[in-house]
Amino acid sequence: MTRLLVVIFLFISLPGRNVQAQERTIKTKYEFGTPELSAAQQLYREQRYNEALDAYQSILDNALRATNWEEAIFTMEKKALTLRRLSMDNEVIAVLDEAIGLALEHLPKGHFLVARLYYTRGTTDHNKRNFYNARSYIDTALNYYNAATTYDSSTHYRIIEYRYYSNQYSEADSDTLMSYLTDLVELEELRQKVRTNPNRMLQLLEGYSTIYVQKGDFEQALAYAIKSYKYAIENRAQVSNQYYVEALYALTQVLYRKKEYQKALEIGLKALPIAENTPRSEMPEYYSLNNLMGLLLNAMGEYDSALPYFKKSEDIPFEKGEAFQRRNKKAFYAQVLMNIGICYQNLGLTELAKDNFEESLNTRKQIVSFPSPDFQNNYEFLGDFYFNLSEFDQALLSYDSALRNGLFNYTGDLFSFPESDEMAFSYQDLRTVERKTASMKEVALTNPNPTNSLSSTKEYVERLHGLLIQNRKDLLATEGKLFLSQNFKSLYETGIAVCFELFKITKDESYITQGWKFAKQSKAVLFLEQSSEFEWVKNDALPIEIKELFFSSKTRVEDLQNEFYQLIDNSVTSDSILLINDKLLEARIENQELKDSIELVANSIAPDDLVFQEFLRNNNEVDISPDQALIEYFYGEDFIYVFGKGKSSISFQKVPINRRVEESLESVIRITSKPPTADQMEEQFNSFKVNSNYIFKSLVEPTLKALEKGINHLIVVPDEFLSRIPFGSLLINSGQESYGFNDLEYLLRSYSIQYLLSSELYHGEFLKRKAENEILGVGYTSNQNSNGSYGYLSGTVKEINYLESSFEGKYLLGDEGTKKEFLKSASNYDILHLAIHGKADSANRYESSLIFNGEISQNTLNTNDLYLAGMQARLAVLSACESGLGVINKGEGTFSIARGFALVGIPSVVMSLWQVNDKATSVLMVDMYEGFINEGNSINESLRNAKLKYLSEVDPYQSHPYYWSGFLQLGEDLKYDGKNEVSDKLWVALVAFIILLALYLKFNKKKKG
Repeated sequence: MTRLLVVIFLFISLPGRNVQAQERTIKTKYEFGTPELSAAQQLYREQRYNEALDAYQSILDNALRATNWEEAIFTMEKKALTLRRLSMDNEVIAVLDEAIGLALEHLPKGHFLVARLYYTRGTTDHNKRNFYNARSYIDTALNYYNAATTYDSSTHYRIIEYRYYSNQYSEADSDTLMSYLTDLVELEELRQKVRTNPNRMLQLLEGYSTIYVQKGDFEQALAYAIKSYKYAIENRAQVSNQYYVEALYALTQVLYRKKEYQKALEIGLKALPIAENTPRSEMPEYYSLNNLMGLLLNAMGEYDSALPYFKKSEDIPFEKGEAFQRRNKKAFYAQVLMNIGICYQNLGLTELAKDNFEESLNTRKQIVSFPSPDFQNNYEFLGDFYFNLSEFDQALLSYDSALRNGLFNYTGDLFSFPESDEMAFSYQDLRTVERKTASMKEVALTNPNPTNSLSSTKEYVERLHGLLIQNRKDLLATEGKLFLSQNFKSLYETGIAVCFELFKITKDESYITQGWKFAKQSKAVLFLEQSSEFEWVKNDALPIEIKELFFSSKTRVEDLQNEFYQLIDNSVTSDSILLINDKLLEARIENQELKDSIELVANSIAPDDLVFQEFLRNNNEVDISPDQALIEYFYGEDFIYVFGKGKSSISFQKVPINRRVEESLESVIRITSKPPTADQMEEQFNSFKVNSNYIFKSLVEPTLKALEKGINHLIVVPDEFLSRIPFGSLLINSGQESYGFNDLEYLLRSYSIQYLLSSELYHGEFLKRKAENEILGVGYTSNQNSNGSYGYLSGTVKEINYLESSFEGKYLLGDEGTKKEFLKSASNYDILHLAIHGKADSANRYESSLIFNGEISQNTLNTNDLYLAGMQARLAVLSACESGLGVINKGEGTFSIARGFALVGIPSVVMSLWQVNDKATSVLMVDMYEGFINEGNSINESLRNAKLKYLSEVDPYQSHPYYWSGFLQLGEDLKYDGKNEVSDKLWVALVAFIILLALYLKFNKKKKG
């Protein structure tokens, strides 16, 4: 019954599409004509426009004299269309504006002609590339058409068509475009039932991939591009070469935007011979295809090879054709000149590059009036050109010009932020603001007194961050694609760099706090993107059935997506790809509709982003005790910024990312994450000593020296590449006499080290939770997975047996230790111990997983599974291979299954950075639990002591950092209090009993009295 209610709930909440009313059943078709008008129309069809114009004028004069307003207004529209053919644009607008005025004054309410006049007025502005005006007129036309008492299907179709195109060219939001395109496709499908036209249908289908490319959702764009290609193949006999090449072009373009350059090149080379061998008059795509091939080769670094393709594109005959075609061709020519300029710039031919940029801008000025979004790219590329030449003043002016053309309402001075209630920021606008901000910083640094300019730049960063957070849901490319954090991390770096300079000038520590805030905001953006679905998980008002329905749908999408990308490595256009693409597209649409419905309901139940709103406030401070230091890193393009905080002191360091730093980081990661071999031991030992100590000297020691004495506990917040570094293995001193890894002066020996995902995280509420039972332990002892890649882990038996002998819990080995059994039980336990296999995320976040016993397809656990488990645990110990390893994301670091546990609210996680040794893991885990459970130490202290004990007992070979340094503790440090809690409960019960007994005796005494 509950599931039925859920289905009904989702059905009624799904945003249904308005079905077009069948006009013919409630309206009559609009018809008007006279013999004179028919004769004039014949002249028009024969392209005898001057004669047609005279004929229309004569009819108009007679109609006006007779005050026959319908005939006069009908004729005025025909006259305007004739004037348009003669390229008399000003006269066209004057006639149409007069006609609209007469129609509103003299025609009865609901007259069809009003709609057609607004439509023609809109298409006139559209042809002049005044797309914003066109959009307004077309919208008005549709409103009048819907209110009209008569209909004309052809006019209705054209209104819907131009509504889509005018919105597309005026950069309307993607959801609006998608809705309008779908309306148009539905109308076209009805027309195709009467008369098939595969070329037209293919052209419309390609619009979906275009919209998703503009949105930045390249995964969905690829799916639609492949769908269009499949349609072209299935209808090849009726599809012209032009539209077939367009389908290949769309597929090439999406692959180019996905940076799948080699695959894109293969598809482009498949299209080129067809384009080359088709007459140019039948293949206008010849020029755009060559331009795209030039862009591809330019992106691949083959600049000399790219140039000839651009030169072919430059030959487009932009002086031929009708006015609208000439404008479009000239706009394309301007774009090609810009691309040639970029190519010359990459070849180091600066003057030629500048000439092409300027010619491109001048060409565009011939066809477009200021301000216009058409100029935005020109000025942005000019800004990039000057920025790369370190001509920052010119770069700033160029970016500012780009912004003023993208945002019509931006009228402030050069340093004022473009913000008002009427401004709608596209991704490109936000990107331009970010680049302008970077150039403002550089200009400020050339100023002898830069304080005010730097402060203006800081304000820009603050306000742009606010816009990113405000618009983040609209700007995300796809779920799980870390769009903002990957594309705007440089913004936060600019803010941090500005604060560093202001602190250096003023010595005002508030700038350290502000710089640190930017670092936190960068991580907050990433965390919010990664945890977007967690909002629903924490929303208790949503039934579990709805959550399960969504994640089941999402899992299906991910499974199909994984299969899709395994196949696409072989061929983008194989039959297998075409088949699975349809299934994937259908699954994505279903998942998105489901998500939209749930989001609509969830937001009505609780405020948006309720769980993680603290990220946006930036109020939280980590509570630092006198023996602790917090060190947070921001890994930028050119510098690593290091923020440090003690109980009463604060530090701000900047470390250049030079080759020495990069080589040291790469060397330490390479040495620590792989098992040593006897023949390389000495070489690794010497290299490790030098590079590990260099990292310590560069990234840790300066901060420790700047803070107060007496610190013995470090709270580390790494970023990007630093997420791979086991900080405990860094060497404080490389000059000491040592003969093996076991007697080196590791940072671990002097400090306990705790990791955080972000210093903004606040887990106080989670620490108060306590599940009903103590521990759930799962060990991998299976040899029955289908591919045999995950073998028996002998050490896990020792771990599980030790835990089982130490305290009560549920322990699952072999066939009992399945994913299903774990998820069924996990919500009831305070500690989760998983001694199983892990699979690293090497490509995207969805592939980080844990492998349970049994058939692998049924026993692979990923983040989605965690969302639905309802976990109440305070500690998860992932004693598994690669549990902390994952893809490095801009903004924070690895996203792995271990981070997934943190995302669903488990405050403390013990995880591994690499594929750990089974036996060494078992020793470390047993000793860690000995300290945690029996000795009452915190989990962090217990893990540290286990490592130190291991180092003191093993031989020099097994003391290699690979064996012990990979495990780290992430999140809150906590103590095991199960036994104390049970004792507390007994005391509470006893006290309650005594109170009740006293009350009873007192009451009894009164009664007797």
